[in-house]
Amino acid sequence: MTKIKSNPQSLYIHIPFCKTFCKYCDFCKYFYDEKISNKYINQLLIDLDKYKNHKFKTIYIGGGTPTSLNLYNLNRLLKVLTNLRKKRCEFTIESTISDIDESKLSLLKKYKVNRISLGVQSFNNHNLTIMGIRHKEKDIYNKIKIVRKYFKNVNLDLMYGMPFSNEKILQSDLNKLIKLNPAHISIYSLIIEEKTKFYLMNLRTINGDDLRKQYDYIVNFLNKIGYKRYEVSNFSKKHKFSKHNLTYWKNNEYIGLGLGASSYVNKQRFKMTTNMIKYLDGERILEKENLDDKDIFEYYVMLGLRIEFGINLNYIKKNFGINLIKNNSFNELLKNNIIIKKGQKISISPDYFYVQDEVIIKLLNN
Repeated sequence: MTKIKSNPQSLYIHIPFCKTFCKYCDFCKYFYDEKISNKYINQLLIDLDKYKNHKFKTIYIGGGTPTSLNLYNLNRLLKVLTNLRKKRCEFTIESTISDIDESKLSLLKKYKVNRISLGVQSFNNHNLTIMGIRHKEKDIYNKIKIVRKYFKNVNLDLMYGMPFSNEKILQSDLNKLIKLNPAHISIYSLIIEEKTKFYLMNLRTINGDDLRKQYDYIVNFLNKIGYKRYEVSNFSKKHKFSKHNLTYWKNNEYIGLGLGASSYVNKQRFKMTTNMIKYLDGERILEKENLDDKDIFEYYVMLGLRIEFGINLNYIKKNFGINLIKNNSFNELLKNNIIIKKGQKISISPDYFYVQDEVIIKLLNN
């Protein structure tokens, strides 16, 4: 029987608005409209009022493009969120390169936002155009120069595995990326999801072997220059891990507010509606999943093995009554050096990190 006490320490806020839609994006999003964004923030503030006496260790404003909001609405939101911060809260906001300006950066600084995540995706102008991204290479340098005046903790997103690109462009992108000296780097392969523009264009991803080759090149490149891979797609300088994302990967509780946002509290997972009209009318919960101990155990393993820190055998035995050492699949994976055991910690071998889903399925399906 689990003994996990309910005490969510992380808060996610979803801002669904974008001024343009990238052709690969399948996130919950709507074209920016000032009147609708005013109403949307009104609803968010109603929800946030329920937590006015709660303090969070991490707050993350994602999207969409949170910085697509005008100064008035951004100020309204930040004014409330800053009062929900614990003293050393990691307070992150996402932005596109195009939506950065000094007035918004100054406002973020005023309300103690201390981490920013920027969607660079590529430095190649041809690739950027194909992906439907508004900025160009020169804009990346110009905007990040401004960002540096306000933020030290900067994450940059980069994409690989595009069928219209090549390894030479990837290598160039990486070289240009590290010259910007971000504290954190997120690397994502292009996935063609249904209902995206790329899917409707019948674009297809590159084959698995070529994708793995690109991934291995990225990992080796970043490791050599001091970026630690601590999750399959995330690399960090020392002490610059994303504390908010670690909440998810450690299967700790969190609150999610806004369209499509998810929460995990009191052995329940919730997902908010993605329908703007319903949300503005006060409707909230789209899905609810009640978890038993088996579900929580499986989430703990699936999420925990995504990160380099892995999972803890003592924690599993204490909270779920399961002794993994008696698991036949566990011992087979250990014997073949697919998983690594150090004391009570179990993690996936770096050579098998890329195929971790297969490893996790094998471990759980004993």
